[in-house]
Amino acid sequence: MSKSSKRKIVIILVLVSCTLIGFISGRFLRSDVKCEKAKCDSVYPSEKVEVKSDRLEIYHEQDRRFIYTKGIDEIKYDGRELIYYDDVFDAVDKLKLGLKKVDTYKDGGSIMYKGKDISLLACNTLEGNRDVFIGDGQLQYEENFCKNEDRYFVQTFDVLNVAVSNEEKYLYVTLRRFTGEEVKTFRILRELEPSIEAGNAYEFTFKYTAVSIADESMEEIFKSALLTKVEKTDKVGLDQVNDIIETVEK
Repeated sequence: MSKSSKRKIVIILVLVSCTLIGFISGRFLRSDVKCEKAKCDSVYPSEKVEVKSDRLEIYHEQDRRFIYTKGIDEIKYDGRELIYYDDVFDAVDKLKLGLKKVDTYKDGGSIMYKGKDISLLACNTLEGNRDVFIGDGQLQYEENFCKNEDRYFVQTFDVLNVAVSNEEKYLYVTLRRFTGEEVKTFRILRELEPSIEAGNAYEFTFKYTAVSIADESMEEIFKSALLTKVEKTDKVGLDQVNDIIETVEK
């Protein structure tokens, strides 16, 4: 065989090898996971950006349905933070497709999913609870998870200022208790009291959630409970309604 023929064979073998390597890389080393029997292009594992305390926190609420987080700072699907999707719960459903189902609970069908550095508990109870709990890889099902809390408490605040938000459905209200010096500003849904005005007192009704309330500070209440109602009151001083709040030390 001539040197020219040998050179051609070597070139052909090199080209074939490169083609095979490219195919294998594309087939087995790609970063996305194709959805099976689902209308989506790819599923990316959640990215745990920063480990936080192991305290349960409310991440998102929509139509009285909650997403809670524990032990993680950010949750991303397809490279984008979940909270920025138009339908956060739809993004959660797609996120589940990239995780492995590891356990089903006898509460009606709640399911625990696991992935690299992430756990996702999708509640599906007989009582109709459809909350979602997302945490690091160590998250476990706990007694207070997937429960419907139908307990409420009322706190009265003086409204010092009202400001509009860039988002039409929200208002910023600056509040203070009659008995304290703490002054804080919170964002609330406008629909709870569209005509709320500074200089008046209002009764704020909160619903307990799966998050335990650590203390009676305004910041802790608004962070751990769900505001469900705001109503103007003429009661003053010690006649104002301020229910005892069930607190649990962290």
